[in-house]
Amino acid sequence: MAAEDLPPSRIWQAAVPELGTLDDADDLAERLLLHLHYAINWDKSWVANHRATYWTDILPSRVLRAAYQSDSLDDWWSAAAHELEADPPRNQERRIELAMLLRQPSLQVITAFHDRLHALLLRVQIIAEAVSEQRKNSSRRSAK
Repeated sequence: MAAEDLPPSRIWQAAVPELGTLDDADDLAERLLLHLHYAINWDKSWVANHRATYWTDILPSRVLRAAYQSDSLDDWWSAAAHELEADPPRNQERRIELAMLLRQPSLQVITAFHDRLHALLLRVQIIAEAVSEQRKNSSRRSAK
């Protein structure tokens, strides 16, 4: 499948191929965490003032709190997005993918948030940093 045919979270994951793939529930959890990270409005959200502790405290605590309060992925997303003042996805492709991901079975994904959140967030941070670097390099090339 060509990169342009992949959903957004798969494109983000592909930025770090050496991470490999996870089992279904952990993969879904990782993809939801990527969507959550990219939904944060870094210009308006209170989270922007806490970048130093975002990966180690802010994001993990809000995701975990939402997981403990939720019986479904819809509930988890609503709670986590509210806590982090995340915006709805910016484009239709992201909205469609997120809506599809939220329709998947919930129990194993919420269990992954409970049991393996820090390992998942480590991967998400690595992916987010790689995507950021790719975007910077792409901007530099197009500016030349």
